[in-house]
Amino acid sequence: MVDVLISVPHGNPADDVDAPEIATSLASRLRAVGYDVNLLINDQPRDVLDGNRGESRGTPFRVTLANAMMERPRFLLDLHTFPGTEDFWPSEIVLLHTPGVQSFASYMEILACFSAAESLAEARLHMQLTRTDTLNEAQIASARYCDDVVIQARELGIADDSLVLVEHKRGGDIEMHAAVLCDTLRRLFNNRGCKS
Repeated sequence: MVDVLISVPHGNPADDVDAPEIATSLASRLRAVGYDVNLLINDQPRDVLDGNRGESRGTPFRVTLANAMMERPRFLLDLHTFPGTEDFWPSEIVLLHTPGVQSFASYMEILACFSAAESLAEARLHMQLTRTDTLNEAQIASARYCDDVVIQARELGIADDSLVLVEHKRGGDIEMHAAVLCDTLRRLFNNRGCKS
């Protein structure tokens, strides 16, 4: 069984800057401590194929992703980045919770694991939880928000406490973001009795 499925729907360098690098580093770190990781990166430009929208279902990226979801990974991480501008979030890492799709309790558990992450002390990163029904106009316009990856995951039977959409501020320390996220996931798995 795959422990972590990492999806990067906007993996083209012109789109979610830093997302492929963070995802690749995170996958390497998780593998190094014994987790089985499946990393899927959509390299098509977002204006050609937005891999996180319903209309992209049936494309090679989404078919591959759906097949990976049907293998029932223990955890799905849908990874994105956001501009570091004032009209977005003040934190470096943002968990986007979609009410009715993802478990709010699971997001609170992830926040607690993040706060306890060993690498956090030196990173000085902040994580926040944001509900998709509270996004401001700039966030909605930029993202044209709809997380069809997690919606499809639920449709394919992945539990609502086993998936998360995480956004990273662009231009940050890629390795530090990956290290803190790796520590967070390890703590989450340990809490759930799913050690590597």
